[in-house]
Amino acid sequence: MKMLGLSAVVLAAAIATPAFAQLPPCARQEPTPGRAVSSDPQAVGSMTGAILLGAGFPEDDGKSLKGEAKCAFGEAITVGSVSYTVTDSDDIMVARRIVSTTPNAPAFYLSRMLAGLAGGRPQLGLVSITPGGLGAWVIYDGLPSNQVLQQDITNIVAGRMSPMVMRKAGTKNIEITMPGKEEEPPEPWQGKRADGKVFVSERRGGVRHVLTGFICPERVGAFPRTDLMSFDGKTGGHDVACRYGATRNTETWFTFYLTELPDETHADIFALYVRNAKEASGAGVTLASPVPVGPSPAPTSAEFWEGRSGASEGLTLSSIGPWRVKMRVTMRPGDDAKVAEAAAALYQAAYEQVKP
Repeated sequence: MKMLGLSAVVLAAAIATPAFAQLPPCARQEPTPGRAVSSDPQAVGSMTGAILLGAGFPEDDGKSLKGEAKCAFGEAITVGSVSYTVTDSDDIMVARRIVSTTPNAPAFYLSRMLAGLAGGRPQLGLVSITPGGLGAWVIYDGLPSNQVLQQDITNIVAGRMSPMVMRKAGTKNIEITMPGKEEEPPEPWQGKRADGKVFVSERRGGVRHVLTGFICPERVGAFPRTDLMSFDGKTGGHDVACRYGATRNTETWFTFYLTELPDETHADIFALYVRNAKEASGAGVTLASPVPVGPSPAPTSAEFWEGRSGASEGLTLSSIGPWRVKMRVTMRPGDDAKVAEAAAALYQAAYEQVKP
């Protein structure tokens, strides 16, 4: 039983939270390197108890997670075209709030499990909140990083996970689903060679992305391929990338992404990508793009800026059917022509190979 369509649910009321970009950072708290324990019956029972207690439950016209956020933990996380901020909470049962100013986005929080309140490593449950009720999805044996939260929320919104526990709004009725291994959230994958599922080997060192047909060449101009990545695991392939260039931060490198986002406009996706990238890199002055834009096979959009390290940074984007084709660049002085040549080759190949 899956709770589908979370991305289309409108929250019953706005969460009382200030502009997240203005929040100061919270006192640094390192994530605990614990793994999810979502199939542990005792942990699921603890989550059921937390939902019955109704921590953060929208019974008061949806005005849940009350109070203003005072600080933010780490960088914003991105799920599709929605940007979430991980904030503090006034509720003793809520360890983190994961909220967005986007009105059509579900809210999430990390609930403290009863089993973890007596001491030792905390158990925290990831809960979604919508006008329809609560869904408990993952239980962590420790504090998850923002990257882990981003991956799990992406899988929830995309319908690739089933809730362990559900409670419908206005009732005390609990529905429990003990997930099997096939329902566990996929682990992100990164490697030098094709995994044989998301990527398969081609001639001359190329690696083909199975879902789109795009081939990541072994080398693009002056830049060798250094990594392959699938952010939704070896059984996914809806969010992948090929990385090129140097591994040292004194040289140019870039990552070429293929991400399936069928329900968002190109302009909205590009604006979100640029905003998040600039926040992460500490953007300074705007720079001229070394990559020309225009009709295919050129990328549709591009923006570059000076990062906090002094390097030129930027990204380009095209949309081919539901697939967003992004190139994220960190560029050293004198490499403008090399980057432009690489971008031209990759985007031409994408327009020829990607199956919309």
